[in-house]
Formats: sequence, C-alpha cells, structure tokens
Amino acid sequence: YMNTNYLNINGQLKYQYKQKLNLIAKGNYYGYTITDTTNAKPWHKPNFDLTFSANYNLKSKIILKADIFVIGKQWALQQTTGNNIIVQTPVLLKGITDINLGAEYRYTKMLSFFATFNNIGNFSYYRWDKYPTQRFNFMVGVSFIPF
Repeated sequence: YMNTNYLNINGQLKYQYKQKLNLIAKGNYYGYTITDTTNAKPWHKPNFDLTFSANYNLKSKIILKADIFVIGKQWALQQTTGNNIIVQTPVLLKGITDINLGAEYRYTKMLSFFATFNNIGNFSYYRWDKYPTQRFNFMVGVSFIPF
C-alpha cells in the first residue's frame, strides 16, 4: 500500500490452425513510479512477464499441452537481525522461467484421463523472498463431466 503511478502494457498473439493447433504468446510490461518516500521499490512486482502456450488436438482424443512462463526480476525487502536490531535490505530476486507439459486422453465426451508435469526443468526459484516454489511435480487424474 503505497502511492504509485502504475503503467501496464500488455499484448497477445494467437495462431490457430483449424481445431488442431493453438499457439499463444502473451506478455505484460509493468512500469512503476513511486511517489511514496517510505518505499524505494515496488516490492515483489516484476517488470515484465511472458507466457508461451501450445495446445495440439489429435482427433479430439488426445490433447497435448505445453507452457513456458517467464517472470522478470523483482525487488524484495530482506530482513536480517543482528545485535537485537532488525535491518531491512533491498534485494533483487532473479527472473523466473518455468516449463510445464500436459496430456489428456478423452475416452468419451464425459470421461477423460490427464497428466500434468509442472516445472519439468526442476528449477529452484523464489517467487517471494525466502519462500521457495515447488520443484518438479506432477498430477494425474480423471475428469468426469455428466451431461
């Protein structure tokens, strides 16, 4: 909660080939001008983010998905304690890249099976300072939609 002038420029491109292939590229640029004298940086706010997605539909039975997420560098306030004094130091967190893959098998119109693999590069990163994200993880499941 601070006095800030905020600029967001976003864009998206999509290519679709029939009902088989969807390619999507989207991104945001964030600009911050802080007028609050107590805060020097926009804490935990990246300067940009990008998403690249692809979906491939094989005869409406098998759907393959891939996503790449990129989040720019961001500032965080890191607290350290020494001699019973709490000191807050600005730290620049690295940018983030995350890759996800997924597949779905549609057995019928109502029943399908899926598998999703997240962070397949097993990257260790911090979306928030001192809060690590999950490394490689996956989820398998069944989807049933009664009509």
